[in-house]
Amino acid sequence: MYENGTFDYSLDYNFEDKEQASLHFKFFDKLKKHSYRDNKGTELWSARELQELLGYTWNEFIDVLDKTFKDFKQKNISIKKHIAEIFYDIRKKPLQGVDADDFKLDSFACLKVVENGDTTKDAVEASIIYFTAKLEDKDPAPKDFYSLPENVKRLYMRKRLVWYNKQFANFLGCIGATEPTDFIDFQNGGYKGLYNNMEINKIRDYKNIKIESCLFNTMGSMELLINLFRASITLMKIRELKSNSKFLSNKAQNKFLINDTHYHIARRVRGLNIYKGQACPEDMPVATNIKKIQREYHR
Repeated sequence: MYENGTFDYSLDYNFEDKEQASLHFKFFDKLKKHSYRDNKGTELWSARELQELLGYTWNEFIDVLDKTFKDFKQKNISIKKHIAEIFYDIRKKPLQGVDADDFKLDSFACLKVVENGDTTKDAVEASIIYFTAKLEDKDPAPKDFYSLPENVKRLYMRKRLVWYNKQFANFLGCIGATEPTDFIDFQNGGYKGLYNNMEINKIRDYKNIKIESCLFNTMGSMELLINLFRASITLMKIRELKSNSKFLSNKAQNKFLINDTHYHIARRVRGLNIYKGQACPEDMPVATNIKKIQREYHR
């Protein structure tokens, strides 16, 4: 519910009730409705309005914006390309040392701003999902990807997911989580968030998939795409945690942190999928095992 300038965005909604889930995801509608387009067609947001939606005071949000500006400079990202100052008094000029009254932010700038925000705020984490979706997945897809045959899309996305799993496995190794069960626990964190609290084996039972089959091998392109989106955001978040020195020498605490992060991100992705009116991943049809398709392509 949106009241008094803040949005009460809770994870405690019932994903089985799509109407109820839709009510909770009105926050995405708020983000959409507060956007506008300039004369070039670029979608923009007011920093002042974004600040209110996220539950910040303006002074608090200025600190987040300053951190984003510094990140842009460190990474040689053009500030002018993504952010513009707004002065309500036209006599004020940016170079005269007067603070701007507001800022125009494009989708990329909004994503970077919310990434620098307080991710314990549910609205901030939800906004990360929203603006990442606006920019689409960061992995470049082949030209005319979405017009390719279903099985070609499946082969490509499965390959990308395998790459992401290797990154996750390497990262788990770096924090001392080297047992096979450590990776399974990490996977289950994501699957439970995305598949309505079902772990790998429960998903297999629910979808009647043979136990020896890798789940990726029986996913259609839409289900693979949702999992690819989950993986890309999770890797981004884990790298952020690492760069901010959030990990400790305690393996158990580190495992809990990344598994919990994976679960919450996957849950957000599930909610976004429901918000878009798409089927829940556990209810998407089981596809022909991709190993069979690979054999046919290699003939």
